[in-house]
Amino acid sequence: MSKPGDFETENRALALSALNLTKALMNALEAKGVLDGTEIQAVLDEALSVLEHRPQDQSTDIARRIIEAIIITRATKRPKPTA
Repeated sequence: MSKPGDFETENRALALSALNLTKALMNALEAKGVLDGTEIQAVLDEALSVLEHRPQDQSTDIARRIIEAIIITRATKRPKPTA
Protein backbone atom coordinates (compact mmCIF):
# COMPACT_ATOMS: atom_id res chain seq x y z
CA MET A 1 0.00 0.00 0.00
CA SER A 2 1.27 3.48 -0.88
CA LYS A 3 2.10 6.04 1.74
CA PRO A 4 0.14 9.33 1.63
CA GLY A 5 3.08 11.34 0.22
CA ASP A 6 3.93 8.78 -2.48
CA PHE A 7 1.35 10.10 -4.95
CA GLU A 8 2.85 13.59 -4.86
CA THR A 9 6.35 12.16 -5.14
CA GLU A 10 5.32 10.10 -8.17
CA ASN A 11 3.72 13.15 -9.82
CA ARG A 12 6.87 15.19 -9.27
CA ALA A 13 9.00 12.39 -10.69
CA LEU A 14 6.79 12.15 -13.78
CA ALA A 15 6.89 15.92 -14.27
CA LEU A 16 10.67 16.03 -13.90
CA SER A 17 11.18 13.15 -16.32
CA ALA A 18 8.82 14.79 -18.85
CA LEU A 19 10.75 18.04 -18.55
CA ASN A 20 14.14 16.40 -19.07
CA LEU A 21 13.05 14.10 -21.89
CA THR A 22 11.41 16.98 -23.75
CA LYS A 23 14.46 19.21 -23.37
CA ALA A 24 16.77 16.43 -24.56
CA LEU A 25 14.61 15.72 -27.60
CA MET A 26 14.41 19.39 -28.58
CA ASN A 27 18.16 19.83 -28.14
CA ALA A 28 18.82 16.77 -30.32
CA LEU A 29 16.47 17.99 -33.06
CA GLU A 30 18.08 21.41 -32.99
CA ALA A 31 21.63 20.00 -33.01
CA LYS A 32 20.85 17.84 -36.06
CA GLY A 33 19.30 20.79 -37.87
CA VAL A 34 15.83 19.26 -38.00
CA LEU A 35 14.36 22.28 -36.19
CA ASP A 36 15.86 25.68 -35.50
CA GLY A 37 15.35 27.78 -32.39
CA THR A 38 12.39 29.72 -33.74
CA GLU A 39 10.62 26.52 -34.82
CA ILE A 40 11.12 24.99 -31.39
CA GLN A 41 9.77 28.17 -29.79
CA ALA A 42 6.71 27.95 -32.06
CA VAL A 43 6.11 24.35 -30.91
CA LEU A 44 6.34 25.42 -27.27
CA ASP A 45 4.01 28.37 -27.85
CA GLU A 46 1.47 26.10 -29.53
CA ALA A 47 1.66 23.65 -26.63
CA LEU A 48 0.92 26.48 -24.18
CA SER A 49 -1.94 27.68 -26.35
CA VAL A 50 -3.54 24.24 -26.38
CA LEU A 51 -3.36 24.11 -22.58
CA GLU A 52 -5.19 27.44 -22.33
CA HIS A 53 -8.25 25.82 -23.91
CA ARG A 54 -8.36 22.79 -21.61
CA PRO A 55 -10.15 22.53 -18.29
CA GLN A 56 -7.85 24.18 -15.76
CA ASP A 57 -7.02 21.52 -13.20
CA GLN A 58 -3.89 20.43 -11.37
CA SER A 59 -2.66 18.33 -14.31
CA THR A 60 -3.01 21.25 -16.71
CA ASP A 61 -1.16 23.49 -14.27
CA ILE A 62 1.73 21.02 -14.00
CA ALA A 63 1.89 20.65 -17.79
CA ARG A 64 1.92 24.42 -18.26
CA ARG A 65 4.69 24.83 -15.68
CA ILE A 66 6.79 22.17 -17.44
CA ILE A 67 6.48 23.97 -20.77
CA GLU A 68 7.16 27.37 -19.20
CA ALA A 69 10.27 25.95 -17.50
CA ILE A 70 11.55 24.71 -20.86
CA ILE A 71 10.95 28.13 -22.43
CA ILE A 72 12.77 29.92 -19.60
CA THR A 73 15.67 27.46 -19.66
CA ARG A 74 16.09 27.82 -23.42
CA ALA A 75 15.91 31.62 -23.21
CA THR A 76 18.66 31.79 -20.60
CA LYS A 77 20.97 29.54 -22.62
CA ARG A 78 20.51 31.34 -25.93
CA PRO A 79 23.49 33.44 -26.99
CA LYS A 80 22.86 37.16 -26.64
CA PRO A 81 22.94 39.13 -29.89
CA THR A 82 25.95 41.37 -30.35
CA ALA A 83 25.52 45.02 -31.27
